[in-house]
Formats: sequence, C-alpha cells, structure tokens
Amino acid sequence: MLVEKVDIQRIKALLESVPGQMEIDSINLKNGYSLNLVAGEQEINQARFEDALNQLNDILGFYKSLDSGNKLLQK
Repeated sequence: MLVEKVDIQRIKALLESVPGQMEIDSINLKNGYSLNLVAGEQEINQARFEDALNQLNDILGFYKSLDSGNKLLQK
C-alpha cells in the first residue's frame, strides 16, 4: 500500500480497540487493515473458563427444562 493511501485515523482506532492485556504481533495493511494479536496465558485461561461456565449453564438449563416438563406431566 502506498504511504499516501494509509488512513492514520483508521489505524489509530484499530489500535485503540485492542483489549488491554493483548499484545500486537503485527499490523497488516494489505487489502484493508488488520491486527494480529497474541493473548497471554491468563486471557486464554479466562476465555476457557468462561466457555466452560457457559456450557455448564446450558446443561443446567436443559435439565431444568426437563424437570419442569416432568412436573407438568405428573399433574
């Protein structure tokens, strides 16, 4: 990309959108603008924890709906 075509404000906004604990590995200016980010171990563990918690909540919700259905059938 030609330097004169680089939109500095767009790059600035992109950089400001990076979560605080993420590291920027590289910036790609080809075909638009993109960042390659690297998450630290803590962020990855947090994401896995949140995913596991969401899955557990889904399972609990499923069992609650089954239990509610059984109570309705017993009436």
